Formats: sequence, C-alpha cells, structure tokens
Amino acid sequence: MTHGKKTIRCERCKRRLRRSNAFSGWCERYVRGRVAGYVCPTCQTSLEHLEGEVNSAQPTFLINGKRYELLRSVFIPTAPKGGA
Repeated sequence: MTHGKKTIRCERCKRRLRRSNAFSGWCERYVRGRVAGYVCPTCQTSLEHLEGEVNSAQPTFLINGKRYELLRSVFIPTAPKGGA
C-alpha cells in the first residue's frame, strides 16, 4: 500500500504493508502533527498498541448531515479579562 506516492514500511523491521485492509493493526508515529513513520503490529510495544487503541476510539458525530471528529485539544489557561 502507498501513502501518496510512498510505500508504507515499518520503520523498525522494514516490513511492507501489502493490503490496505491490513492497515488496522499498524500505528502511525507523529512528529509535530504530521505522520513521521509507521510501526507494524509485530514491532509495537504494548504502550504503542494502547495509544493506537485510544486514538482510534475518538468519537465522531453528525451535525446537519456533516461528520465531525472530536480531536484532542490543548488548553492554555489565561488570566480573566480585567486582571486578577
């Protein structure tokens, strides 16, 4: 399988992903919000497997026929208006 024009390979064992329906066990590794690599199910640590399961459980919902995904957000606390 290719991602764009790039063949998807495990960054540890170099195993190639051959079918798109087999992608379910693979994990994507992100750096600064972009896919930086892939890890096959054989090479995954238990922590990477757990992270993949949690990320795939993100809820999706429909509003007026449009599909939305609830993404993880970073909240930065700010001071209330008017000081304090």
